[in-house]
Amino acid sequence: MSLALDFKIVCVDGQPQCSRKISQNPQSIIRAARKGSLPEMIILINEWDPKFIHPQEALGVFLLHLQESRVPDLSAPKISAAAVLANFSMIGLSKIGPYLGANGQHTPRIRDAWQGIYKWSAYLFASRIERAEKNDPERSSALVAMVGCWFFIKQQVAIRDIMLDTPGSIELATRIWLEEPDGPLQSVSGHPPGIILLHNMLENAPSDRLDRVVRTAGGDASKIAKLAVSRVTNSLEAPQIPAAYLAACLDVFNSLSRQRDHPLRRALLGAGAISVATNVLVKISNLVHDMVYMEPMVSAFVYLYNCLESTDTGTWVMQSVTAGLLQAFCDCSPQFSRLDARDLKMVTDVVGLRVMRNLIFRSVIEAVHTNLVKIDRGTQKDLVNASVAKTVWREFYGFAQMRYTIVQTVNSFIRKRFPCDNVKCLKVGTKEDQVRRCGGCLSTFYCSKECQVAAWKEGDHKKMCKLKQRERTEGKSAPISPRDSAFFHDLAVMDIRAHISILHNRAKREYTDTLDESLVVCIDYTEIPPAFSLQRWKEFDEEPRPPRLRRTVPPVSLHSSRRLESILTATPLFRQGCSERRVL
Repeated sequence: MSLALDFKIVCVDGQPQCSRKISQNPQSIIRAARKGSLPEMIILINEWDPKFIHPQEALGVFLLHLQESRVPDLSAPKISAAAVLANFSMIGLSKIGPYLGANGQHTPRIRDAWQGIYKWSAYLFASRIERAEKNDPERSSALVAMVGCWFFIKQQVAIRDIMLDTPGSIELATRIWLEEPDGPLQSVSGHPPGIILLHNMLENAPSDRLDRVVRTAGGDASKIAKLAVSRVTNSLEAPQIPAAYLAACLDVFNSLSRQRDHPLRRALLGAGAISVATNVLVKISNLVHDMVYMEPMVSAFVYLYNCLESTDTGTWVMQSVTAGLLQAFCDCSPQFSRLDARDLKMVTDVVGLRVMRNLIFRSVIEAVHTNLVKIDRGTQKDLVNASVAKTVWREFYGFAQMRYTIVQTVNSFIRKRFPCDNVKCLKVGTKEDQVRRCGGCLSTFYCSKECQVAAWKEGDHKKMCKLKQRERTEGKSAPISPRDSAFFHDLAVMDIRAHISILHNRAKREYTDTLDESLVVCIDYTEIPPAFSLQRWKEFDEEPRPPRLRRTVPPVSLHSSRRLESILTATPLFRQGCSERRVL
């Protein structure tokens, strides 16, 4: 994505005369601009044409006025000839950038000039942006000029790391992002420059660079998250949703969420970013026939692809499904044929992989089923079944129906269970109106008020309840709810029973010297369909595994069908890192 600035400085001599000057005597324009003549600088910026002035010549003029030695003290008047020339030069750099390209003989010159450009940026930010009213035209012009200049420099591969590692650079980009008005500063492409700058500065950012963003906000990750989320929600409330601005705001979601365990990702989750990104899809699902809305659609799907499995409890998947993910997927599906192969796979994997492999949690299965029933009653099923996503959808639909059938089977034969969470009681209710639901975590049940008080005071529910609430509000992982855990056990037992003959035959082939009773069944539910394997009990017991990767039900052997129990292992549901996006 290019960032072309919609920017012309008023020409004091009149437009036709300016054009004649640069075509008739370009070298006189260059000489006067180097000496600091403002009229000639304006002509050079407005009417520069590579047919008359080589990009390298124009580059020399702009870098001259951005020298580090020319940066004034902040106590100097903000309107000075040097500051105006520096501001004009940043505009000039952004304009000649596309002609210079990402790398070339100009790169060493820009690298040597970077410290001056950075210090001028810091000066102009402090004098013309930070202290001005947000509707001040001078403030807006300085902000657009600075961002356009930085965007050009960021494209220089040989300079990128130098730029990012400069103390204060990411901090200044963050402050520019914080200062950008709620509505976009317009560029020719329609993209908000300050938001695009932060997204690009944080492209594939490691934790230490994200830490710098948080420190710029006074160490408060939630401040960053709330602003990022509010910009998206405000866009959705506009009379006409600004597509380019919305896409850029969503791209910031992804930039801030690069690292799974970083406070910024957790803060965004806690601020409701999953529901907000899903709401974007719901809102624009009937607008994507207009190509401009394809960009925010893809950006929203990218965030969900990257962050639905931020914790291993199905919480964010259920939140997105409840907010309308499946309906939006169906409504958007007629436009999926416009996507390139990479984006198409990412978009369809949101449902066909991320949601699908979380259908091990009863809460997710029930939420998915409720929404599939709604889809079946309307026209959305016809839309998706006529789209390029039809194969993925049909596989997902069939898999979800199969898992819901297991829920119904559990309800019929094992009976719907609401176990009392008081370890001294463990009484099981079969109807929800027979038990009390904890109002904090919303996932634990008690047979009486006395048991609820006892579990809070004497058991571990006080800790678990707070963790579950923090998962929703802070994005931190919490234990699986007792109800989901109980169903996980039932699902595993039923899956093993369905494969018992295959497992016995496999045991005979692979473990000829081992009794069935000495083997355990392992099920990897991150694979679709689930992957079954066998392991010797001793080897399994000794194999080190992080606690969060284990899903344990009572022990443990490949046994006859009259007594079938298992220990299960699950590899991480979330793959480290984010899906890469196109470079803006």
